[in-house]
Amino acid sequence: VFGETHIGGSVSGVWTEGDSPYIVESTLTIESGDTLIIQPRVAVQFTSNDTLRVFGTLLAKGAAGDSIFFVGSDLSSWKGIWFYNETASTSELEYVSIERPLYGVRAQYCSPLIRFCTIKAHSAGVYAYYADFELFECDIDVEGLEVNGVRLRGSNVSVNRCNISAKNLSPTRLAVGIRAYLSEPEVYNSTINVDGVGISFGCWLDYVDKAVFSYNLINVISQSQSQGVFLFESRYPVFVNNTIAVASGHYADKCIYAYQNSHPTIENCILYGDKFSNGVVASDGCNPLIGYTDIYNHTDNLIGCSVGPGCISQDPLFVDSDKGDFNLMVHSPCIDAGNPAAPFDPDNTVADMGCYPVTQVTYVPPQDLSNPLDYYLVEAYPNPFNPTIRLQINIPTRQEVNLSIYNLNGELVREIVASTLDAGMHHFTWNAVNSASGIYWAVLATDETRNALQLIRLK
Repeated sequence: VFGETHIGGSVSGVWTEGDSPYIVESTLTIESGDTLIIQPRVAVQFTSNDTLRVFGTLLAKGAAGDSIFFVGSDLSSWKGIWFYNETASTSELEYVSIERPLYGVRAQYCSPLIRFCTIKAHSAGVYAYYADFELFECDIDVEGLEVNGVRLRGSNVSVNRCNISAKNLSPTRLAVGIRAYLSEPEVYNSTINVDGVGISFGCWLDYVDKAVFSYNLINVISQSQSQGVFLFESRYPVFVNNTIAVASGHYADKCIYAYQNSHPTIENCILYGDKFSNGVVASDGCNPLIGYTDIYNHTDNLIGCSVGPGCISQDPLFVDSDKGDFNLMVHSPCIDAGNPAAPFDPDNTVADMGCYPVTQVTYVPPQDLSNPLDYYLVEAYPNPFNPTIRLQINIPTRQEVNLSIYNLNGELVREIVASTLDAGMHHFTWNAVNSASGIYWAVLATDETRNALQLIRLK
């Protein structure tokens, strides 16, 4: 039998399942220097227009299948969980479900840990105000009049393996998946779906000097106007291996719109329209660098700019884009059509265009596999990692070997070894303490082969 606990004001200590649900009667505050621990399966119910304010430490750590729940009642408009100041940087949210607030999580001047969380909000899923942290494997769903999935101001936030959905219900309001101002976002392996009655944006970057978007699906559908990516005074954002699709039937739709001193790098991407849209539009002195990209199904593929090497305009042959499946069919012209100098796909072939690489299976005749050292191999543990990773390579014969780390731009980050190695198993350690979070590639190259393994660096 579970209890019921009524709470309000300053809180600390340990909240247990046995005393759950916790009914919030007034705004909660974790004071600086205090700690509140919330155990798995605890439910916290907000019944009015209140907030959980964190100046100290909040440790809400559920587990897979045993989440912690913060829920608003049908009649409440609670304001979410707000983290304030550096003293809240020791806070952690893991396997937490946050339902029906105005803002899911707001972090101000701090760096909480947010992983494996589900956020369903009415205005913004996550709002970072001069805060630096990572969102890892979070599902963010925002539906309301004017909505932002993730909104950043003065913040360096990494979004990794997240699903972001934004849907607005007003023809005069905006829907934005990720909106960043004076920030340096890094977005990897994520999906951004925006569905709006009003003008809708997948990503909107204002005054962003640096940003990295890699291996993301950005899908924008609107009854008014769709913009995949809008850039204003955003000098050097990088878009590598993204699939960006827009649809509304409106002639002003754009997959990427670079406006006023914005110079994006666009490589190995698919920019897919609805026949009435535009692929890349550049104005007011913008100079996009576009290479190895498929720009297809637009009225105008390019306005105010030109393409570089390796670009095509062919049907990418998605499995079923109308139903949101942007995987490539096996005969897609985008397979192995990316930059040959970029790190190989996980199947050790030339990079594909788009966010979902295709694994190509090659038949290998039956062989005696009893000795693994007869074959080249690169392995890594742990992966994902933070900040060190152990690399193992197997070499069948004595020979020249190069093992190096590359980022998603194909730039050399660290040469691990470049020398003659004897046959056998060799171990190395890479300390990435000075490298940003994101995706890297460990590339093993010899005269006979080239193998690549994806590494994921966490903060």
